Amino acid sequence: MYIIMEGEVRVSLLRGEERITLATLGQGNFFGEMGLFKGDPRSADVEAISNLKLIKITREDIERLKKTNPVLASEFLYGICEELCQRLYFSDESIESYYYINRALLINPQFRKFVHKIWNKKEE
Repeated sequence: MYIIMEGEVRVSLLRGEERITLATLGQGNFFGEMGLFKGDPRSADVEAISNLKLIKITREDIERLKKTNPVLASEFLYGICEELCQRLYFSDESIESYYYINRALLINPQFRKFVHKIWNKKEE
């Protein structure tokens, strides 16, 4: 996991030939937590968009902190949980928005035609 001390990164996914930006993270934010806790490979790409200063935290660092200072380890992990809950909250809002847009596309031919026009302009 990396904590951003200075600078910004862009978190994105590549789907086909299109890059989808998920977030821009800056000072105080972190990324790579899935790898830290689950050991899974990365789920998204992270690209520096400015000069960075990062702190790298490994699983071993967390285990050592739990042994030497369990209170600090608990506060650190609680802070990560708070941020992940906030991210989940925003994801829920996005999913709800996409649900309503999808429903409108399915049941409203005029809206579907309008979106199709916009999409075709984007590709020009």
